Order: sequence, then C-alpha cells, then structure tokens
Amino acid sequence: NANVNITKEDDIQQVEQEVVATPIPERVPEKIVFLENRTQLAGEAVETFGVNSVIRYGMRYPKFDNTEMNILIEQKANELLANVQESYKEEGLEEADLPVIVVDYDSYQKEQLLSVTFFVKIELEGKESIQTVPMLYNMVDNTQITSEDLFRTSGFAFLKEKMLEQIKEKNLIYPN
Repeated sequence: NANVNITKEDDIQQVEQEVVATPIPERVPEKIVFLENRTQLAGEAVETFGVNSVIRYGMRYPKFDNTEMNILIEQKANELLANVQESYKEEGLEEADLPVIVVDYDSYQKEQLLSVTFFVKIELEGKESIQTVPMLYNMVDNTQITSEDLFRTSGFAFLKEKMLEQIKEKNLIYPN
C-alpha cells in the first residue's frame, strides 16, 4: 500500500468529473431509436442513454475540438431534455410505459458559422411528436447567434453578403 496524499484540489476535480459525467446504463433502454436521415456534417456525435423514474431517453449532440463550444451545445441538449422531463411527473410506471424522449440533431458548418438543429421526439402511449429547435453559433468567439443578432441592420448586411457569395459560387443570376 502506497501512501496517497489527496488534496482539496483533487476532491474538487473528482466532484467536477462526477457532475460532468453522464452515466450510461449497461443497456440501451427499450425503444430508444435515433431519428433517421439526419445530416450531421459537423462535429462528432456523442450519445447518452438513460432511464429514471419518469422517462426513458436517448440524446445525441455534436462535439468539437473546441471546449467552450462543446459546453454551449451540451448545455442546450441537456436543457431540452430537462424541459421535456419537467412535464412528466407521473412516477411508479413500469419501464415499458414510460415516455420515450429522443434528442437528436442536424449540423452544418460554413466557415465560422455552425448550425445545429435539435429535434426533440416524444413518444407516449403510441403517439409521437417532434419539436424542432434551430441554433446558430459563431465558432470564432464561441457564442450563440440569436435572431436579434441576425435582424439588426448589420445582420442584414451579413446575410446579404453570404447570399451573394453563394450566388456567385453557383453562377446564378443576381439582379443589380
């Protein structure tokens, strides 16, 4: 037995790792199927699964070589799952009767812009609904771009510039 000195920093780091880590069960809960025909052109897919007293879930979101961006995207995916879970409070159901929540995504990156569209599918009692949540991020300054950002005067100039670039790239006709 070697002497091991555990410092307060070690304890803090261990707690942070436990909080950040999402436990993955030994088996995928029954009926967890990700959406088909997703266009995941940017990032590497991260998948997590779980069962608790009120839902069964599968969640997939993109991960990049950019820690700050990963935190923003993972927080959004977890927020979407938590918001849906809040609406299901009935406990004591058999696992097969629990609602199934699937969070999936499409992703695309063009230069510094990253588009991640989340899809939140809810299956309950043979019925299914899907909510679409589009997100746009700036990969240079690691921020989310909101609709207010896009529709300011400078936002219109930016969109016009990008549209003109696409028109020129595709040799389309653009009226002067």
